[in-house]
Amino acid sequence: MLRKIMIAVIFGFMTVTGAIAADNPTPGDILKQRIAVANSKIQSIDSAGLKKWIDDGEKEFILLDVREPGEVSAGKIESDDYMSIPRGLVEMQFIRKVKDLDKPVVIYCLKGSRGALTAEALTDMGYKNIYNLQGGLLAWIAAGHPVSNFFGEFELGNFDSNFDKKS
Repeated sequence: MLRKIMIAVIFGFMTVTGAIAADNPTPGDILKQRIAVANSKIQSIDSAGLKKWIDDGEKEFILLDVREPGEVSAGKIESDDYMSIPRGLVEMQFIRKVKDLDKPVVIYCLKGSRGALTAEALTDMGYKNIYNLQGGLLAWIAAGHPVSNFFGEFELGNFDSNFDKKS
């Protein structure tokens, strides 16, 4: 049954990407479509839900940061079981570090796109409790939640991101 579902999903994705290719899409268009497909297949959690999981300490989960090392050093979300693996290495490294396919994992990146692609990949590899942080670290900060770096833990008041502004 699972195999049939996977074949249908792959066929659907190929059909969608084939239709896009017929219209000469840009690589950005194709990436947006891949992210949309990933988001339709995965579970997500919002900033308030993740904050509750962290603060309560009742739910054991891994917080997986899939940003690049330079991004991580600028600021990260603190959690008891934190792991950082850049998006391009997740499939190879995560399976060596986490053997429990039922272990809850919350993935985050800057805006949520890399997290969605990672959540889809890990779900496709058999992990069952994978969540993507909606809006990523930017949504977390905008909600007023703390981040930490080598200076310590802090909150950003009047946060206004340059990432969403058009140049």
